[in-house]
Amino acid sequence: MTRRHLKVFVAVCELNSISKAAEKLHIAQPAVSCAIKELEDYYGTKLFDRISKRLYLTEAGKKFLGYATHIVSMFDEMESNMRDLDKPGKLHIGSSITIGTSFMPVYVRNFKELYPQTEVNVTIDSSDIIEKKILQNELDFALIEGIVHLESIICEAYMDDELVIICSPVHPFSKSETVTVGQFVSEPFLLREKGSGTRELFDNVLASLGYSVIPAWEGQSSARKIR
Repeated sequence: MTRRHLKVFVAVCELNSISKAAEKLHIAQPAVSCAIKELEDYYGTKLFDRISKRLYLTEAGKKFLGYATHIVSMFDEMESNMRDLDKPGKLHIGSSITIGTSFMPVYVRNFKELYPQTEVNVTIDSSDIIEKKILQNELDFALIEGIVHLESIICEAYMDDELVIICSPVHPFSKSETVTVGQFVSEPFLLREKGSGTRELFDNVLASLGYSVIPAWEGQSSARKIR
Protein backbone atom coordinates (compact mmCIF):
# COMPACT_ATOMS: atom_id res chain seq x y z
CA MET A 1 0.00 0.00 0.00
CA THR A 2 1.51 3.30 -1.13
CA ARG A 3 0.67 6.98 -1.28
CA ARG A 4 -0.43 6.38 -4.87
CA HIS A 5 -3.08 3.93 -3.66
CA LEU A 6 -4.38 6.51 -1.19
CA LYS A 7 -4.54 9.28 -3.80
CA VAL A 8 -6.43 7.01 -6.18
CA PHE A 9 -8.89 6.02 -3.46
CA VAL A 10 -9.51 9.63 -2.40
CA ALA A 11 -10.02 10.72 -6.02
CA VAL A 12 -12.56 7.95 -6.63
CA CYS A 13 -14.45 8.96 -3.48
CA GLU A 14 -14.43 12.65 -4.39
CA LEU A 15 -15.65 12.08 -7.95
CA ASN A 16 -17.69 8.92 -7.27
CA SER A 17 -16.37 7.58 -10.54
CA ILE A 18 -13.43 5.42 -11.57
CA SER A 19 -13.28 6.96 -15.05
CA LYS A 20 -13.31 10.53 -13.73
CA ALA A 21 -10.66 9.68 -11.14
CA ALA A 22 -8.48 8.22 -13.91
CA GLU A 23 -8.92 11.39 -15.95
CA LYS A 24 -8.05 13.62 -12.98
CA LEU A 25 -4.94 11.61 -12.10
CA HIS A 26 -3.89 11.21 -15.75
CA ILE A 27 -3.73 7.43 -15.53
CA ALA A 28 -5.56 4.61 -17.30
CA GLN A 29 -8.95 3.53 -15.96
CA PRO A 30 -7.79 -0.09 -15.41
CA ALA A 31 -4.95 1.28 -13.23
CA VAL A 32 -7.53 2.92 -10.96
CA SER A 33 -9.59 -0.27 -10.71
CA CYS A 34 -6.41 -2.24 -9.98
CA ALA A 35 -5.37 0.17 -7.20
CA ILE A 36 -8.77 -0.13 -5.51
CA LYS A 37 -8.66 -3.93 -5.73
CA GLU A 38 -5.14 -3.97 -4.27
CA LEU A 39 -6.33 -1.87 -1.33
CA GLU A 40 -9.28 -4.19 -0.70
CA ASP A 41 -7.01 -7.24 -0.93
CA TYR A 42 -4.44 -5.64 1.36
CA TYR A 43 -6.97 -4.90 4.13
CA GLY A 44 -9.12 -7.94 3.44
CA THR A 45 -12.35 -5.95 3.24
CA LYS A 46 -14.56 -4.28 0.64
CA LEU A 47 -14.24 -0.50 0.45
CA PHE A 48 -16.98 0.00 -2.15
CA ASP A 49 -20.30 -1.63 -2.95
CA ARG A 50 -20.93 -1.63 -6.69
CA ILE A 51 -24.67 -1.34 -7.33
CA SER A 52 -26.15 -0.58 -10.77
CA LYS A 53 -22.78 0.64 -12.05
CA ARG A 54 -22.53 3.10 -9.17
CA LEU A 55 -20.05 3.11 -6.29
CA TYR A 56 -21.12 3.33 -2.66
CA LEU A 57 -18.66 3.46 0.23
CA THR A 58 -18.98 0.65 2.73
CA GLU A 59 -18.58 1.38 6.45
CA ALA A 60 -14.98 0.24 6.15
CA GLY A 61 -14.55 2.51 3.14
CA LYS A 62 -15.93 5.52 5.03
CA LYS A 63 -13.51 4.91 7.89
CA PHE A 64 -10.61 4.39 5.50
CA LEU A 65 -11.47 7.62 3.65
CA GLY A 66 -10.90 9.65 6.82
CA TYR A 67 -7.43 8.19 7.27
CA ALA A 68 -6.55 8.41 3.58
CA THR A 69 -7.63 12.04 3.27
CA HIS A 70 -5.59 13.02 6.32
CA ILE A 71 -2.47 11.17 5.17
CA VAL A 72 -2.60 12.54 1.62
CA SER A 73 -3.14 16.08 2.93
CA MET A 74 -0.24 15.80 5.37
CA PHE A 75 2.04 14.38 2.69
CA ASP A 76 1.16 17.17 0.24
CA GLU A 77 1.79 19.76 2.95
CA MET A 78 5.15 18.19 3.74
CA GLU A 79 6.14 18.18 0.06
CA SER A 80 5.19 21.83 -0.33
CA ASN A 81 6.94 23.01 2.82
CA MET A 82 10.12 21.05 2.19
CA ARG A 83 10.40 22.36 -1.35
CA ASP A 84 10.02 25.92 -0.02
CA LEU A 85 13.03 25.61 2.28
CA ASP A 86 15.48 26.75 -0.41
CA LYS A 87 13.37 29.76 -1.32
CA PRO A 88 14.17 33.20 0.12
CA GLY A 89 12.75 33.54 3.61
CA LYS A 90 13.54 35.14 6.93
CA LEU A 91 16.89 35.31 8.68
CA HIS A 92 16.84 35.89 12.44
CA ILE A 93 20.16 37.29 13.68
CA GLY A 94 21.16 38.06 17.25
CA SER A 95 23.79 40.55 18.34
CA SER A 96 25.32 41.85 21.52
CA ILE A 97 24.85 45.56 22.09
CA THR A 98 28.39 46.60 21.15
CA ILE A 99 28.38 44.72 17.85
CA GLY A 100 24.77 45.66 17.19
CA THR A 101 25.46 49.38 17.40
CA SER A 102 28.93 49.39 15.83
CA PHE A 103 28.94 46.76 13.09
CA MET A 104 25.55 45.17 12.50
CA PRO A 105 24.02 47.97 10.36
CA VAL A 106 26.85 47.58 7.83
CA TYR A 107 26.64 43.78 7.92
CA VAL A 108 22.90 43.82 7.26
CA ARG A 109 23.21 46.38 4.47
CA ASN A 110 25.89 44.31 2.70
CA PHE A 111 23.86 41.12 3.12
CA LYS A 112 20.71 42.75 1.68
CA GLU A 113 22.68 43.88 -1.36
CA LEU A 114 23.55 40.23 -2.05
CA TYR A 115 20.19 38.72 -1.04
CA PRO A 116 17.51 41.41 -1.45
CA GLN A 117 14.62 38.91 -1.25
CA THR A 118 15.59 37.69 2.22
CA GLU A 119 13.95 39.41 5.18
CA VAL A 120 16.44 40.09 7.98
CA ASN A 121 15.33 40.48 11.60
CA VAL A 122 17.97 41.58 14.13
CA THR A 123 17.67 41.17 17.90
CA ILE A 124 20.13 43.23 19.96
CA ASP A 125 20.59 42.38 23.64
CA SER A 126 23.24 41.47 26.20
CA SER A 127 25.43 38.48 25.35
CA ASP A 128 23.87 36.20 27.97
CA ILE A 129 20.35 36.91 26.70
CA ILE A 130 21.46 36.28 23.11
CA GLU A 131 22.90 32.90 24.13
CA LYS A 132 19.56 31.92 25.67
CA LYS A 133 17.70 32.92 22.52
CA ILE A 134 20.03 30.72 20.46
CA LEU A 135 19.22 27.75 22.70
CA GLN A 136 15.49 28.48 22.43
CA ASN A 137 15.80 28.41 18.61
CA GLU A 138 14.64 32.02 18.34
CA LEU A 139 17.74 32.99 16.34
CA ASP A 140 19.50 31.41 13.37
CA PHE A 141 22.88 32.68 14.54
CA ALA A 142 24.38 35.53 16.53
CA LEU A 143 27.45 37.74 16.83
CA ILE A 144 28.71 38.56 20.31
CA GLU A 145 31.97 39.64 21.90
CA GLY A 146 33.61 37.76 24.71
CA ILE A 147 33.08 34.20 25.89
CA VAL A 148 30.32 31.75 24.94
CA HIS A 149 29.36 29.93 28.14
CA LEU A 150 27.06 27.17 26.92
CA GLU A 151 28.88 24.14 25.54
CA SER A 152 25.91 23.16 23.39
CA ILE A 153 26.40 26.31 21.28
CA ILE A 154 28.87 26.01 18.40
CA CYS A 155 31.05 29.13 18.28
CA GLU A 156 33.78 30.42 16.01
CA ALA A 157 35.96 33.54 16.36
CA TYR A 158 35.49 35.89 13.40
CA MET A 159 37.48 39.03 14.30
CA ASP A 160 39.89 40.51 16.86
CA ASP A 161 39.19 43.64 18.85
CA GLU A 162 40.87 45.54 21.67
CA LEU A 163 39.82 47.57 24.69
CA VAL A 164 41.42 50.95 25.41
CA ILE A 165 41.15 53.51 28.20
CA ILE A 166 39.01 56.57 27.51
CA CYS A 167 39.37 59.57 29.80
CA SER A 168 38.91 63.32 29.87
CA PRO A 169 41.62 65.40 28.15
CA VAL A 170 42.27 67.11 31.51
CA HIS A 171 42.74 63.81 33.35
CA PRO A 172 46.37 62.97 34.29
CA PHE A 173 46.17 59.74 32.26
CA SER A 174 45.79 61.77 29.07
CA LYS A 175 49.37 62.99 29.45
CA SER A 176 50.82 59.55 30.19
CA GLU A 177 52.08 57.09 27.62
CA THR A 178 51.66 54.16 30.03
CA VAL A 179 49.47 53.52 33.06
CA THR A 180 50.10 50.84 35.68
CA VAL A 181 47.33 48.47 36.69
CA GLY A 182 47.47 49.89 40.22
CA GLN A 183 46.89 53.42 38.90
CA PHE A 184 44.24 52.14 36.55
CA VAL A 185 42.05 50.38 39.13
CA SER A 186 42.21 53.29 41.58
CA GLU A 187 40.07 55.44 39.27
CA PRO A 188 36.24 55.55 39.17
CA PHE A 189 34.94 53.51 36.22
CA LEU A 190 32.01 53.87 33.86
CA LEU A 191 31.40 50.30 32.68
CA ARG A 192 28.97 48.14 30.75
CA GLU A 193 26.39 46.19 32.74
CA LYS A 194 26.86 42.68 34.12
CA GLY A 195 25.99 40.13 31.43
CA SER A 196 27.74 42.16 28.74
CA GLY A 197 30.51 40.31 26.92
CA THR A 198 32.72 43.40 27.08
CA ARG A 199 32.21 43.74 30.82
CA GLU A 200 32.93 40.07 31.41
CA LEU A 201 36.15 40.26 29.40
CA PHE A 202 37.24 43.36 31.33
CA ASP A 203 36.50 41.74 34.71
CA ASN A 204 38.26 38.51 33.73
CA VAL A 205 41.45 40.28 32.67
CA LEU A 206 41.59 42.25 35.91
CA ALA A 207 40.86 39.12 37.95
CA SER A 208 43.73 37.30 36.24
CA LEU A 209 46.01 40.10 37.49
CA GLY A 210 44.56 39.96 40.99
CA TYR A 211 42.42 43.09 40.77
CA SER A 212 38.76 44.01 40.69
CA VAL A 213 36.84 47.28 40.43
CA ILE A 214 33.47 48.54 41.57
CA PRO A 215 32.13 50.83 38.83
CA ALA A 216 30.82 54.26 39.71
CA TRP A 217 28.31 53.89 36.88
CA GLU A 218 27.25 50.93 34.78
CA GLY A 219 24.68 50.50 32.03
CA GLN A 220 24.07 49.48 28.42
CA SER A 221 24.99 52.60 26.47
CA SER A 222 28.69 53.43 26.38
CA ALA A 223 28.03 56.61 24.42
CA ARG A 224 25.74 58.02 27.12
CA LYS A 225 28.25 57.21 29.83
CA ILE A 226 31.03 58.99 27.94
CA ARG A 227 28.91 62.11 27.43
